[in-house]
Amino acid sequence: MRRRRAEKIIIPRSPAPRTPDCVADDWGMSPGINQGILRLCEAGVVRGVSLLANLEHLEHGLDELLRFGRLRFGVHLNFTYGPPLSRPEEVASLCGPDGGFHGLPALLKNAVFSRLRAEELRLEGRRQIRRLKRLGVPLTGLEGHHHVHLIPRVFSALAPALREERIERVRLPCDRSHPASWLSGLIFRRWFLSMAVPARSRGFSLQPALYLRRSDLRTVETLEKKISARGGLPVIVHPALKNDLARMKYFDPCREDRVLQFHKLLELSRRARPGGGYG
Repeated sequence: MRRRRAEKIIIPRSPAPRTPDCVADDWGMSPGINQGILRLCEAGVVRGVSLLANLEHLEHGLDELLRFGRLRFGVHLNFTYGPPLSRPEEVASLCGPDGGFHGLPALLKNAVFSRLRAEELRLEGRRQIRRLKRLGVPLTGLEGHHHVHLIPRVFSALAPALREERIERVRLPCDRSHPASWLSGLIFRRWFLSMAVPARSRGFSLQPALYLRRSDLRTVETLEKKISARGGLPVIVHPALKNDLARMKYFDPCREDRVLQFHKLLELSRRARPGGGYG
């Protein structure tokens, strides 16, 4: 495939900043996750938050979150977990018999075999974005639960709605230590920079990001090394103050790791400034 110029990819070249730049995913999945994110925003470790608009705990602590200054907010686009905001019959290609979203394997299969309907993706995506905006969230970026925004067919369908809502920044995982997200990012980037990409999908800014893994949490030193890596790229984190996901309606396999991430990130902030965070 022929390639277009790569001028739309944002890669910081300056030295690593003194303060971490972590982006916390999955706001709205549970009260424990929301509380953990709030604590880390207060500590100055989390500088960006990605919100799930379709889940029942979205508004838990949201007013407090919006009072923090200088946070970046992104829609955590979700087509794989929980119920849609639309009626299931309106987005039938995205839902199973129970009215909830298909899981990721079914979504990928439907994308490969062209079974996803672009108008349904746009309808549900627009409703998720607009719900967050109605609640006062100043969205600037697009992320995706299970990185669904990186599926070319999904992104191409959503691009007109993203332009309408003035969302121009798109997360691009680029961390080789997390192969699944790195591969998704690589495939998307090659498609995005190729001549095969539709005109409506061009002109967005790709924001590379690293991915916090369990191996990065062995010590505060290994965590600090990850946070400081690659010229200050943002690091995707999944913290929770407590493990309350077992009581949630929808299953999520990442439970204790969320609590571990929270405590390690909080420890990092206390080490940096014993009086309480980065500020």
